[in-house]
This record gives sequence, C-alpha cells and structure tokens, in this order.
Amino acid sequence: MESYLIVWNDDWADEFYIFGYEILSEARVKRFIKAIESMPDEELNEEGEFYFGTNEYIILTYKDILKKLHNAILLTDSEYNTIIKLFGDRSKGQYFFDIVYDELVDRDYLERLEDEEY
Repeated sequence: MESYLIVWNDDWADEFYIFGYEILSEARVKRFIKAIESMPDEELNEEGEFYFGTNEYIILTYKDILKKLHNAILLTDSEYNTIIKLFGDRSKGQYFFDIVYDELVDRDYLERLEDEEY
C-alpha cells in the first residue's frame, strides 16, 4: 500500500503558527482529488474555516486543499515505518483532512465508506 505524507506548516496572519502532518493512503488521496476536482469553481474558491481548537481556525479554500494533495510526498515503506516508530501515529499536530472528509461527504462529493483505508 502506498502512503503519502501531507505537512501542514502555516503562519496565519502572524497570530499563530500551525504545524502537523498526516499520512494518507493512495486510495484516499485519489478520492479527495477526484471529489475536489469535480467541484464548480465557486466552491473551489470558497473560503472555509477549519477549526483546530475551541475558537482557533485557519481559512482555506478547496483550491488550497487540492494543492496540498498534489504536493503530497510519496513515502517509501522505510520512511513510513520510521515515522510510525518515531511518532507512533499516522497524524500529529494540527491536521485537517478528517474535517475535509466530513465536509466533502456533507456536500455530497464523497460517499462515506465505513471500512475505508485512511
């Protein structure tokens, strides 16, 4: 199974700094890309608030999210295993693809799959 690393490393309006990572399966990356690319331009460019605290959020468009997906780093098995060994999980810090997934399901661009590989 191929896995992709997505790094969140952003400074938002000099008010806070977010950093985190997520490892997504190739199947999930492809599903996200296909769903987002099917959106009309007005939705692609629509700003959304993606929360990571009680009232802290970052503003992203789906165009921004699509760029993150296209810039994801393909991991070797060794790199994947090293990340899991060092950090113990497929995600740490601030990350947003769980929210993106729910948003895409709510907007009917994705069907929720119970047994989907993350």
